[in-house]
Amino acid sequence: MSRQAYAGRDPTRQFLCDFHRWTDGRLWMYDHVGSVEWRKLIAVMRYAVRTFGITHFVIDSLMKCVRGEDDYNAQKDFVNELCAFAQTHQVHIHLVHHVRKGESEMSAPGKFDIKGAGAITDMVDNVFIVWRNKKAERDGKGEPTCIVACEKQRNGEYEGKFGFWFELESQQYLEAPGAVANRYGLGNA
Repeated sequence: MSRQAYAGRDPTRQFLCDFHRWTDGRLWMYDHVGSVEWRKLIAVMRYAVRTFGITHFVIDSLMKCVRGEDDYNAQKDFVNELCAFAQTHQVHIHLVHHVRKGESEMSAPGKFDIKGAGAITDMVDNVFIVWRNKKAERDGKGEPTCIVACEKQRNGEYEGKFGFWFELESQQYLEAPGAVANRYGLGNA
């Protein structure tokens, strides 16, 4: 994150201090290794909303919260609880999930390639698929090296794809090949 904010491989000590001071009170992590029972995770989220005013959660990933890839009822129950939690507490929840392995890594997956219960995509408001375009990385012919596809948007009209180019030094995805990485200011925003 520091490299991304700095827009380069070697952030200065002063930038690191400023960045870490800026994240204080803004960035919270539930540092848990391995699986977690999803009801416990919901309880931690409830505490985070009440105590710290957290409004965005990133859960990485569904399979660390539900036992068994084929336990579709548990997947459905967990996602249903996440949707209810988001609505009740007026927060955003970003749930990382994975797609089935296709015939190769060379073709972009769609929402029907998402592993597990179909209820996952049915219940959520938005589905985004992030795909690393390894062919473009290998060929170097100017195609985007990452595609972000909006596959579902319940309360909006847009569904489509965005292409990005990965810039190694800054660890940023840029909007055009050869674009300059953006250094983020650490003001009050």
